[in-house]
Order: sequence, then structure tokens, then C-alpha cells
Amino acid sequence: MKKIILTFCILTSLGLSAKKNTSMVFSVAPNRQVEFSKGNLQYQATTNTFRFAKHQYEIIGDANENIGPDYEGWIDLFAWASSGYDNRTNDPDVLYVYPWSWRCRLEHSANPLNPFGYGPSTTMEEASLVGTSREYDWGVHNPIKNGGNRKDMWRTLTRDEWQYLLTGRKNAQQLQHMYDVNGVHGLLLLPDNFQGDILQMTFRQLEKQGAVFLPGGGMRFHLKVVDAGNQGSYWSSTAATRGSAYFMGVYPGYAALSTELYGRHPGRSVRLVRDVNTK
Repeated sequence: MKKIILTFCILTSLGLSAKKNTSMVFSVAPNRQVEFSKGNLQYQATTNTFRFAKHQYEIIGDANENIGPDYEGWIDLFAWASSGYDNRTNDPDVLYVYPWSWRCRLEHSANPLNPFGYGPSTTMEEASLVGTSREYDWGVHNPIKNGGNRKDMWRTLTRDEWQYLLTGRKNAQQLQHMYDVNGVHGLLLLPDNFQGDILQMTFRQLEKQGAVFLPGGGMRFHLKVVDAGNQGSYWSSTAATRGSAYFMGVYPGYAALSTELYGRHPGRSVRLVRDVNTK
């Protein structure tokens, strides 16, 4: 991957509607394309509001350390499956995890009714955030204030979809570049049918052609945020083991799928998508 450094201030961002524009879609399976949200997911605890970042390069960074139910600011690093879905009425064995939760999975592992930690309990048929467990997916359960404001409009990519996006679609390597915008390092993803020389284009021009920028928003471990602006990671909806989940990591020089070895409690970025019918 090439690394491009820009200091250009972004003036526009991706639209929200799922347009049938084949020049702005991203293949995540042989016969499935998606549109990315205009920015990373953000949350305000005091109003229980979800929204998308106004700009693609926007990250909250160290302010995520203020996470808590009374914090009036916004956060953008989430523990896995912390959509706020309260299923205790139907499933008393579930461990209800708020979007602002920061506690380590190990603090919950002694609960024999919920060895998975965050997300679906043992009584759920699906360990991943699909099927009967899809409500734990941020985009399925929550209306996004500036993303249509209705439930079930967005979703999180699965592990296989992230993998196909990075390595499986046609010209996958040519359609991704390590990229810096406004001092934030991240991954630039180009749509399937992109044509042009990115070295000759501003980021504003790339955005108009559907380019997606995944900023390195850092990671939150308990109440400590590290590497904001330099690297980051994006959750998938796929469980890896009884206490971990897959994510897509954005590092200096490369991006790759990984398994979280420390459980599901670290705060990571969430970038939602929705399926697009291009026919």
C-alpha cells in the first residue's frame, strides 16, 4: 500500500442515501455491495443518542477516557456488541452492557450464565451479531440521528466481509492505500469502479468519487486511550472465541484482520454500512 500525506481540510462528506450508483459501492462478497456511513459512529450517554461523525477524518481521541453514563460529551470507541440492547426481559441470563461500558470482560467471566462476556448470552443461538443476536449490532438496534434516524438501516461488517473487501474483490490491493488527512493516519478505501490517479487528486475530489477514509481513532483499554490519530481498529460483527471478536486493524503501513486477544472490552471504532442494490 502507498502512503499519502495530505493536510487538506475536508469540506464535504459522503451522503447518507443508498443510491444505485455503481461508482460508489464496495464489494464485500461476490454478489453483495455496500455503502459506508459518512463517518465513524459516535454516542452521547446523557441523551442516549447515536450519530455519525460529520467528517470522515473526525476522531474523538483522548476524550473517550471520560466515558460514563453522566458524560455529556461524545465517544467513538466502543466495547464489542455494546449497542444498548436490553434483552433481560426475554433472556434473564444475558449480561446487559451499556454503550458507555468500559469494564474488562474478565470481571464478568465468573458469571456462568454469560461466559461470552459482552454480547449474546449462552441462551442465544448466534454467538456473532447476526441472526437472533443481530440486535446487539449498533446499526441494527439504534436509530442514527443523522443517518436516517430509524432502526435497522445500518449494520456492522462481518469478518468475512472485511476480509473480502481487503483481499477478495477485484484489484483489492490497488483500491486501498495508507493515507493521512488533517494529521490523522488511516486507511483509504476506493470504490470498486474507481478510476484515476490518487496522487493527482485532493481528498475532496476522492470523496466525490466515493472514497472512504477509516481514521485511526486509537484504542481504549479500560479508561486509557492510546494511539489516537496514529492507528486504530474497527469491530466486525463476528465472534472469534467465547470471549473475543474479530476486528480490522489500521496500523502504520498496513491494514489487516485480527482477533482481539484481550477480550471484547477494549474500545474500538465502529463504521457502519448498508447493503446497496445496484441492479
